[in-house]
Order: sequence, then structure tokens, then C-alpha cells
Amino acid sequence: MFNIFKKRRTLRPKRRYKNIGYLRKPNRTVTQLVLKRKMRTITNLIKRWTIIFILIIFFAITIGATLFYIINYIVYLKTGQGIIKLKTHSHTQHLNYVIGLNQIPAFPHSHFLFNDFIKGERDFKNPTFLTKIPNGYTKDEIRAIYTFLAKHKSIYIIDPKYSFNDARQFYIKQLPLLGFDYLFTVPETDPNKVPGVYFVNNKQRKGLHIYTVTGHDIWYELISITQAKTALSDRKIILKLKDLELKAQHGKELPAVSFWILKYPANWHLDMTLSPTLKIPVLFLSNPKRNTHLHIVPIQYTSKPVELLNFNEIAQVANKFIQNWGHDHEISLNTKKTSAKQLIIHDVKGIEYCFNSSYPDKYPHLCFLILPNPKNTIYYAFIFWGNQVEFYDYVKKNIQPKK
Repeated sequence: MFNIFKKRRTLRPKRRYKNIGYLRKPNRTVTQLVLKRKMRTITNLIKRWTIIFILIIFFAITIGATLFYIINYIVYLKTGQGIIKLKTHSHTQHLNYVIGLNQIPAFPHSHFLFNDFIKGERDFKNPTFLTKIPNGYTKDEIRAIYTFLAKHKSIYIIDPKYSFNDARQFYIKQLPLLGFDYLFTVPETDPNKVPGVYFVNNKQRKGLHIYTVTGHDIWYELISITQAKTALSDRKIILKLKDLELKAQHGKELPAVSFWILKYPANWHLDMTLSPTLKIPVLFLSNPKRNTHLHIVPIQYTSKPVELLNFNEIAQVANKFIQNWGHDHEISLNTKKTSAKQLIIHDVKGIEYCFNSSYPDKYPHLCFLILPNPKNTIYYAFIFWGNQVEFYDYVKKNIQPKK
């Protein structure tokens, strides 16, 4: 019999899960859920503080390094003594900077030449101490010294017990620790390079030249990497050119019949003959001591006024002459394998071919310079070979057609 007071059983629908492979347990206690939530909170806190701790260490190291370099720079500006530490095999050595150069250690047994009046002053381009002139120096002399230092140059005096060779050995060992690679040492007897010790710093893109004048002093100068690798050969050429110009001023001149103006040193010999075809003088300049020769040979008349000639026309005359000259002297000269150099010398166009390595024994540094002369409208060949290469550069710089 049906009883209305009897509690009826309700049928609840079963829970459906999208992922039937995973069934969540419905009988979890409240304690387990609270414990799991606490564990998640603790884990998150640990991760969060770990990140904060790492950031604190990072910023502390960054700020510390920045302060170190700032303090080091201030110390250098005030005293010239930076915090340089060069590690050797047995100990760590503290050194001073070279005044006028950055990050170059001074030789320990030396002192700055002008240390008596440079006291804490480091702004060499704008010296403020000139209001108080030290005894024995004029204001212009001190300005000259500061200009010298501003060009990244410096001079130190070595203690009597030591020599420049000791300083050289010191720098060869220590400068590589500061990023300067040792290249080579040029002796005093080298005629084409400036003597001294050469280093390069590829990261800072600069070179360093250290040399001596008396053997008990040290001269420093920062140069380019190219200058360091060539041992300042460009500067040597300029010095030789200046020397030639000075000697030429008190030397001799080419004869008027040559149609060229050029002064040459008195120790050069000049011979002259007539061209068999043009009946124009051929000049032979020579320096027997240096085994150097320069011949000035007329070739042919130009087909038009010199100012209307172009480089291609001059090159055709040059190629033909060089081939004939090589045939007469029993050597092979191929102008196609040597690039022609177009020059303008005192408003006159010219073509130059050099065969520096073709015949180094018989014709070292063989060069041909073809120039037309506006005065007599004749092509001339300036043929040079020998060891005194700076004389050829001097000729290219100073040769002029007669007006």
C-alpha cells in the first residue's frame, strides 16, 4: 500500500566528466584541501623571494662595479695613480698610469720628465694651472708641453740603475695582460722604419709606440693599428722627403734645355745625351752610394695640346714605351698585370706603372711615370729604380714643366 509519509528516494543524475580518463575523487576531506593550499602558498613564496634575492645580488654587483670604476677614474684625475693590478707568476703588482695616456702602466723605475710642475692637473687640453708658472719655464713652453700630452704622448726618465732594455722587457711581459699584443722591435739601424717597440690593441683599435732617444728615457705615443704594423714607415718617408727637400734647396737644378724644373741634392750625378730621334736631351740622374737612378727620356710628340689629352691616350703611349724598354733591357714587363695609376702633377695628367717585385736584384722598385710637357708638347718617361724610394716620391711632388 502506498504510504505518503514514507520518504521517497530520489535518483540523482551521475556526474559526467569531459575527460572520462580522469575521475576526480569526490570524498576529499577539508583538511587535505587546506593543507594543499598552504603548500602552494609556501612554494609560491619561496619562488618569489628567490627571484627577489637574485635581482638584489645582480643590482648590487652592477652598482659596485660602477662605483669602483668611478672611484678609480677620480683617483686617476687627482693623482695619476689608478688602481691597476698586473698579475705576475708570483705576485700582484700595483702600478701608476703613464701621464698623458690612459690605461698604460708606467715603468716602475722611472718618473715623469715634467713632474715638477704637473701636480694633479689632468685636463691637458685646457690647463688651468698656467696662472702659476713654475721656475725655469715660460708660459709658451708649458703650453707646448700640454699640447704634447694632449696628443697622447709622454716622456719618462729611467733611474740610473736601469736601461731602456729593462723597460722593453717589462712592457713585453705586462702589456698583453692589458690587451696590447706585442708586434716587434725595430732596431736603430733600420733605414725604412722608425725604431722602437710596437704593440696593438685590436679591441680598442689603437697602436702603441714606445721608444728611446738616449737609452735612459722612455717616449710613449698612441698611433693607429696600421702605423704600428708598418712601424711608422709613412712617417719615415715624410722625414726623408723633408731631408731631401732641404738638401735640394742647397743642391743643383736641371738644365734649362730639359724643359723641366727640379732641384736635386748635390750628391746626385747628372749625365746628359741627345735623343737619336727627337734630338732632345735625355737626362740620367744617379746616386751611386744608394744604387738609385732616375732617367728622364723624351718619347714622342703629342697629337694634340697637352690640356686636351685624356688618361687613355697617355696610357697607350705608356704601354708601348714600357714594352719597348723591357725588350731593350731583356726583361719582361706586362702592364696588364700591373694596375695603372692616374696622377695629376702640377695640372698635368700622367700615368704611372710600378713593378716593385718583378726584378728586385737588378731593378728594385722599378717605376715608370709618363708625363706630357705642355711647353714642347712631348711625352716624357721618368724611369726610376733603386733603394732610395723617397727620392722618387720627391720627384713626383716637385717636378714641374718649364713655363
